Amino acid sequence: MANSDPRPAPPTWARGLIFFAVAYAAAWLLYGSVAADGPVGWDAYPLLASVHADGGGVISCFTDELMGGRYPDGRFYRPLTSLSFLASPPTGAGIVSGTALRPVDLFACALAAMGLGLLCSTIAERLGQSTGRARWSWLFAGLAASLVYVGHPSQLDIIPFAPRRADGLCAAFMALGVYLAYSGAKPWALGLATLAAVLSKETGVIAVPLIFAATLAREDTSPREALLACAVPAGALLLAIIARFAVLGELGGHTESGAFTFTAAANTASAMGRALMPGSLLAAGLLVGFVLFRTWGLAGATGRALWVPVAWAVLALLITSFSGRVHEWYAIALVPSLATLVGISIGAGWAHGYFSGIGITFSGLALAALVGRAAADTHLKRESLDFASEVSLDQSQRFQAAVTPLQAGDTVAFGPFYPGASKIVNGAPTPPVFVQAPYSLSALAELIRSDLKVQVDGQGLNALLPVSSPKATVVLSAPFR
Repeated sequence: MANSDPRPAPPTWARGLIFFAVAYAAAWLLYGSVAADGPVGWDAYPLLASVHADGGGVISCFTDELMGGRYPDGRFYRPLTSLSFLASPPTGAGIVSGTALRPVDLFACALAAMGLGLLCSTIAERLGQSTGRARWSWLFAGLAASLVYVGHPSQLDIIPFAPRRADGLCAAFMALGVYLAYSGAKPWALGLATLAAVLSKETGVIAVPLIFAATLAREDTSPREALLACAVPAGALLLAIIARFAVLGELGGHTESGAFTFTAAANTASAMGRALMPGSLLAAGLLVGFVLFRTWGLAGATGRALWVPVAWAVLALLITSFSGRVHEWYAIALVPSLATLVGISIGAGWAHGYFSGIGITFSGLALAALVGRAAADTHLKRESLDFASEVSLDQSQRFQAAVTPLQAGDTVAFGPFYPGASKIVNGAPTPPVFVQAPYSLSALAELIRSDLKVQVDGQGLNALLPVSSPKATVVLSAPFR
């Protein structure tokens, strides 16, 4: 029998504020002080130089390719990612700290968590309307989804690396788009979310089929209505593709991008699966198995809502398979699916009173084992990131000291140069972290000496190179620390 909850859930804006505040606070506690010295990731200074040294400001973010052509391994068009670096101007000396870049990355993480929290809380609220338990189901479902996304170990591969904020921004706008689609928002809002996702990273193309799945997940929506809801998002996607062609003259990407094979898909699924569930495979299997079992048992209660996390996982794997390469941080594309699955499971379970002592105990033990093992793994990663950040700052300061006095026609040997850093812990090296490449230092030189063209030769040469043109050359040696 349907009951009326005497204390209904708060309005959307209040729920969004709660989920965002909790997510941002959790992200700040977990990642705010990681790699705080110098930026890690080869693309940090090229991205900063493309918006601060070129002088084009906001307009250049939309009219130029990513990094202003400074990236040597492909061509991309991600104007919103470029735009985000305007919020982190380097100091007068050209150097920027990891903490100066961090607020934008924490914001992107919290925004995505908010979108996922709103999605799961809306689903749980609808499920709880027939039982009178909507008051709490929205809160538990939303917080679960938000915190699973923020607390997942894959965030350590994204948030400390400012160049990878493209993944975080794309996930945030897709999460908002999916929530808006499920809540029946206006087509223009869905179009804006899609456009923002695609202009953050190419992965955003899956926003359109995700919006279709989220719209169809509503019980009162037919496939025809769901297709019509995708019309404006599809137009936004087309607009982004046209803009990409206008700037790049091609689709762009890495040289190996765009070729799909089943072998690549299998390798992608395997690599992303390992990254998605770090630590004990047994504990991970127990936890995921329980969540799937419980969610499947609630399939009648959740209705079509389960289509959203399933579609998200499949689409994320497919689009990543087209990238031509697999990196550990690509697993972040799957985390929203996991967070949504957990949020729906908890929301539906609470709304229908399906939680039992055995189920809670079982899931709690599995979760404790998984989190414990993952925490041990991420501890080493944190140490490696902090060490690499120290190396980055030291290298940047030494490079600044070498570049600042240069005059036209000068040459100087710079070294030692560390493209990456790996700390020895208990006699074993931690996973190496990207620090700076030659093109990173070239971009840093632009920020330090905007009045002088500095050529960085990173071919491992130690001799001074003669220069006939009015520019300075920095010659780099390249041991790996």
